[in-house]
Amino acid sequence: MKKFKKLSAMVALTAAMLTFTQVPAFAAEAPVAQPQKQIIVHGTGIVNVTPDMATLRFGVETLEKTAKAAQDKNAAVTDKVISQLIQAGIAKDKITTNYYSVNPQYRYNDETGERVLTGYQAYNSFSAITSDVNNTGKYIDIAIKAGANNNDGVSFSLSNPNKYYTQALKLALENASSNASAIASALGTTVGAPVQITEQSSYFSYTEEANYLNTNAMTKQSVSADIAGGADIRYDKIKVTANLDAVFTY
Repeated sequence: MKKFKKLSAMVALTAAMLTFTQVPAFAAEAPVAQPQKQIIVHGTGIVNVTPDMATLRFGVETLEKTAKAAQDKNAAVTDKVISQLIQAGIAKDKITTNYYSVNPQYRYNDETGERVLTGYQAYNSFSAITSDVNNTGKYIDIAIKAGANNNDGVSFSLSNPNKYYTQALKLALENASSNASAIASALGTTVGAPVQITEQSSYFSYTEEANYLNTNAMTKQSVSADIAGGADIRYDKIKVTANLDAVFTY
């Protein structure tokens, strides 16, 4: 019986020693996870698009002795201008009022230092939007001849900018992938698809060369004579830009 107990104790001790000596062996064989190396790049995509929308801005200013007279005259002239623009092809629902005001006008008496009421000014500013971008000069000519005595400028835009922004985004991703591949090649390795993409700023810009006659503070007679040939409007393409950052691993 004593021999059996002694033998059992020796077996237990041997098993414990084996367990103790084998634990470090298993720990040494466990693979150590290596962090993935990253390449972070920026990508830019640009699409140049011919504008398909133009916004023309006009103003009608009238001066009369009374506020009502200034308003009535302004309404008559504005109605004529808008009517002529509609007849020329601009849709009625594309003409909107931007600003309207009626203000008293004064002059100062140098001798007494008092201001004297001289009348009232009515001002109506409105915009007309057209897809006929190649005839913006014609519309300016028509509006001024009809009585608009302020030309507040013309700007060009896109009716569906998101369509071209999507194209620019694709180009931006291609640009980022190309940049990452170039860096990886220099390191003697390769990259796959990006593991993270962050969309950055986007913007639309264009160069507008608008050589039209500025009709502010000009009489109807002088305007008609000076722009007999129509306003000369030129425009450039709109630059649609997309930017993103992308992360690649190797």
